[in-house]
Amino acid sequence: MEANLSLEYIITHVFCPLRLPGADNHTHANDQKLIAAVVNAANEYTRVVADAGQSKWPHIARMLENLAATVQSARLNKNRVISQLSGLA
Repeated sequence: MEANLSLEYIITHVFCPLRLPGADNHTHANDQKLIAAVVNAANEYTRVVADAGQSKWPHIARMLENLAATVQSARLNKNRVISQLSGLA
């Protein structure tokens, strides 16, 4: 049942951003599952475009991985945020 709710959350917030959920369904766990799904898709897409010589996409995938690392806990950690931002250079 929880997998269905997670999938519904991902679909609502990625593919249907203009469709508001019936109630506030924001939780840290949902956010983590959402970013994990986006990172996985970005990594898969990176493999697809690698053969086409798209050199910029891996930077985007790395940025998303940094976001995932930053939001691991419900509260932002100052040192982790600084480290992730430094890694964007």
